[in-house]
Amino acid sequence: MALITCPECGAQISDKAERCPKCGLPLKLKSDNNINQVVGRKKGKWKLTIIILLVITIAATIIFSLVMLSGTKQAITDNDNIINGHEYVDLGLPSGTMWATCNVGATAPIEYGDYFAWGETAPKNVYNSDNYNFSESSNVLPSNYDVATTCWGEGWRMPTFEEVDELTNSCNWEWTDIDGVNGYKVTGTNGNSIFLPAAGRGDNGNYNPYTKNSDKSGEYGYYWSSTLCSDYNIYAKTYDEACALEFYSGFYIIHNKMSQCERYNGYTIRPVCK
Repeated sequence: MALITCPECGAQISDKAERCPKCGLPLKLKSDNNINQVVGRKKGKWKLTIIILLVITIAATIIFSLVMLSGTKQAITDNDNIINGHEYVDLGLPSGTMWATCNVGATAPIEYGDYFAWGETAPKNVYNSDNYNFSESSNVLPSNYDVATTCWGEGWRMPTFEEVDELTNSCNWEWTDIDGVNGYKVTGTNGNSIFLPAAGRGDNGNYNPYTKNSDKSGEYGYYWSSTLCSDYNIYAKTYDEACALEFYSGFYIIHNKMSQCERYNGYTIRPVCK
């Protein structure tokens, strides 16, 4: 047994006493309450700490998920004028059409890129009626035969006749060369511009090409639209014509109807998006 001091009256009493014999202060109960209060406070602090940690963990998980989802969505759709890794330019056109900065198969605006027969999705060494493979009977080019869509993914497509017509009528065209590559600088009303290199066309095997992969490169440019010419039999496999943009120094025109743009020709593709 040990003596303790009563916190109320200061009397010396046994530590086993339940209350002070002098002033009647309950000692054991008060001590137990103090202990319980301390334990309770410790438990409360731990509960609060656990709750805070849970809230922080949940918030961090949500933020991380949103960032990852946002990053994935931007990679597939649109991020800083880029769709699926390919850049586009807003030329301020009335239709809201955005034009890509490069041709299909190119990695820079001055590169020619690949050549494609209308409705085909792979380049060839020679382009003529004998090896033309597209035979769909449709006025509208199906998306699975649209080389811009198949090569660059959803969101990209070949321009329509109306969109090419808008480009020629709503923009300023200037024949120039960039790093030795001839072509047209096409500038919109908002001051933004794209460069269309004079890539020529795929070798048709009838005469010697100016370069290894194309003829008339550096002098002419040929760009397919997705629109068929209305005055020709769309069910014919060969010599059926589609609308295309043709240009050379000081001259550019959209071929429609009575044009000479047989679909088996290998032309370049400049994709668009909206």
